[in-house]
Amino acid sequence: MRVIFALILVVNTLFSSSTSTILSIDNDIATIDSIDLPAGKSGIVVRGFKNHQIIISYATIINNTSFRLTPYTNLKQDSFPTFDTQAQVGDRVEWGIYDDRVMIIAPSKLSYKEIKSQTDKEIIHPDILAVYLSNSGTLNPKDNDFKKLCQDYSIGVIKFAIDSKLYDVDCISMQVTKTEDIVYTRPKTSKIPFYNRFKKIKKGFFNFDKEITDFDSYYKKLLNKN
Repeated sequence: MRVIFALILVVNTLFSSSTSTILSIDNDIATIDSIDLPAGKSGIVVRGFKNHQIIISYATIINNTSFRLTPYTNLKQDSFPTFDTQAQVGDRVEWGIYDDRVMIIAPSKLSYKEIKSQTDKEIIHPDILAVYLSNSGTLNPKDNDFKKLCQDYSIGVIKFAIDSKLYDVDCISMQVTKTEDIVYTRPKTSKIPFYNRFKKIKKGFFNFDKEITDFDSYYKKLLNKN
């Protein structure tokens, strides 16, 4: 029973900003009725079984009528048997289930606080990311670091403050879903690799990355906004 419980995630209380139903599937591409959500927005494919539901896969919007299916790995355990099932026509897709949980990547304490004051979402402090990087010996955060952190802490959106813009990035796809101009205090010297309350992120012995020298340039490249 414990194995089954670990493999079957109960999602009866999931919050979703929008819901779709799968109309057709061709390999890893599925179609839905037209939806007003940006490309890159992620969700989960859900199927009901009697009194519970299971998460089948991730979904990432390609355009307003189609999305890409990718494996759901949050519950992956090598010691457990695989729950082998695939998305089917009629399965439900829940979009933006963790969009109310946000992390802010900013260059300084002041800019972080200013941006935080402008959102009504639940803010997950970037100290969590700093601890994750230190524990893994990673000096500079990469795509996969953000994705893993988001999965572990159920974070939906990362807000990157770069130059005079704020980029909303979907945590699963790591694609920019919204860009807006924003006014905040630009520091003369940025906290590297991002604002956090630790003195320094520990670098692994076999990690040969060089410390970020320019906050804006690094994250522009990460988000393909060069």
